[in-house]
Amino acid sequence: MHRAGIGAVALLASWMAAQTTAAAQDIVPSVRAFEGRTRAFSLLDLATTRASPITLAECESATITFRFTGVDINRANLSFFEGQMCDDPTVRQDTTTTTCNELPATAATMNLSVVDVVVPVRELLPSQCTAGSGAGVQTIWVLALNARGDTVAGPGQKVSFPLAFDFAPPAMVGSLRATGGEDVATLTWSGGEANTTFQVFLDPNGCTGTTPNSPGLESDPPDASLMVKTASGGSTTVEFPDSVPFGSHVAVAIRGEDSSGNLGSLSNIVCVERFETTSWWDSRCAGGGDGGAVDELCRDDGGTCAATPARSSGAGLGTLLMIALAALVIRRRAR
Repeated sequence: MHRAGIGAVALLASWMAAQTTAAAQDIVPSVRAFEGRTRAFSLLDLATTRASPITLAECESATITFRFTGVDINRANLSFFEGQMCDDPTVRQDTTTTTCNELPATAATMNLSVVDVVVPVRELLPSQCTAGSGAGVQTIWVLALNARGDTVAGPGQKVSFPLAFDFAPPAMVGSLRATGGEDVATLTWSGGEANTTFQVFLDPNGCTGTTPNSPGLESDPPDASLMVKTASGGSTTVEFPDSVPFGSHVAVAIRGEDSSGNLGSLSNIVCVERFETTSWWDSRCAGGGDGGAVDELCRDDGGTCAATPARSSGAGLGTLLMIALAALVIRRRAR
């Protein structure tokens, strides 16, 4: 074989050996379950803020079940750290800097090369969850150790992976306006960011006249039972409850929810009135006075009293035109 060919084969073999050695030195992590999330996903889904980052709400009580394979069973336990260069025992033990910090996540005792560990989200991102704001990516280290100062140069003793978080809430909605009606209220607002939906709240007991008076909407967040729908864009409609009589006001408000599930602050609260929108045609055809079924203006093609069909059928309008035409002929003959 040509020397160049021999050299290429040797280089390839060396590279493959290096990859095999590197793989053998790393613990392999995966996600078995994420409390509150139903679909299956990998660690890659948690690696960037554009994918499925951890939300502030998940700091409260959610847990992640990790599976680590290829663990060195000669070590006593798996320990969790955050930061940089955590595979260096000197950096790991340095308490004067924050380069690498041990996490409060419970260390897992090992007796098999496959280890499942349930970790609360708050124990993976303690400082971030406490701060409760911002977005970013934290590097998580999982090390197989007997003691904090152990080296982790052998196979099955270390792994690191990025964990993204997004605790930045969407901007508060500004200038919520509401227009009342008989069956629905129309809401319009300004503000809102891309990939934001809006939770719409309605409190039937939330107003005294035009003044909000209900703790249900004045609190933030309001009672979840008051949320009636979600919407997108800058306008929507919401139905008045049947229990709300005409002439009464209800309280309405909205708040944004971004693609990570973070909730914005509640908007201004608006009192909107439910009122009856009876037209002149409806009043005339209601059966009182000159109206009712005997009135030609109220008849539709079926001979029933209905204001709206009368305007669309043209029967009433035709009658009026014939009367006007007859009056004009009579007037001309009289001359």
